[in-house]
Amino acid sequence: MPPRGRLPELLLHSLASFDPLITDVLDAVGAKGVVEVGGEGGTFTQQLAAWAERVDGEVHCIDPAPSVQLERLAGGAARVRLLRDCSPGALERLPDLDAYILDGDHNHWTVTAELGTLDARLVDTERPGVIIMHDVGWPSARRDAYYAPKRIPRAGVHPHSFSGGVTPGVKEMRSEGFSPAGKWAYARTEGGPRNGVLTALEDFVGDRPDLEVLTVSAVFGLGFLFCSSAPWADEVRRLVTRYQLPLIAQMESNRVDLYLEVLRLQREVEWRSRVHQLQLAQARARSTPASS
Repeated sequence: MPPRGRLPELLLHSLASFDPLITDVLDAVGAKGVVEVGGEGGTFTQQLAAWAERVDGEVHCIDPAPSVQLERLAGGAARVRLLRDCSPGALERLPDLDAYILDGDHNHWTVTAELGTLDARLVDTERPGVIIMHDVGWPSARRDAYYAPKRIPRAGVHPHSFSGGVTPGVKEMRSEGFSPAGKWAYARTEGGPRNGVLTALEDFVGDRPDLEVLTVSAVFGLGFLFCSSAPWADEVRRLVTRYQLPLIAQMESNRVDLYLEVLRLQREVEWRSRVHQLQLAQARARSTPASS
């Protein structure tokens, strides 16, 4: 889910940015079947389709409102199956697979339900799976986002807004910052219990020493959840820890700050343009002779 601004094309937001890390992890796990929750424009799904072709595997993409591009991809790629449905219900109906990539509705209730549905797959002693989660970093780490809040039980929904924006270090929504632009809602306040993707992941893992979490700070954060005793765990640790550098965290923070500054400058240009147009209209009105 890309935070929407006026210039979304400038902002890296897709899981496609993490290739080849994700496909390297899939290979380390020995995956053949992968579930992708949230296909969006199909950019990353296309990469998964190429991976599936290479390993003779399959991709199940869950999306309740697939884009035209995603539908076309699924229609033309023999190894991609599109499920027009919501998680976690769709996850319950799928057969056991090897890897699950969660990039759907980024709120505590949904993510908790998804993880609960997949719990048995993580700890399967014969064929343990891996869960890969996007948006474990800002802005969704500690702030819920809702595509369709009415689908979620009322107790699982925080006060929210489809307008306004969110800014790093500011708990309350305000007029500036990343804006959902009516596409989804953000919780009005950041932090607190049962709020955000990373909070859901931490709550799920809790005091379970059998589960392990690794995160990468780049591109709104990527998380890896797996059983610490899985036969491939050491290789996954080796692959992921290469990306756990302070420099990457600093670059992610700088990237977000620069994008917000671009949005601020664009708002200023638009405001000045409106003022200029108003001044021109007033000048024309003054220079036009009044009709007799």
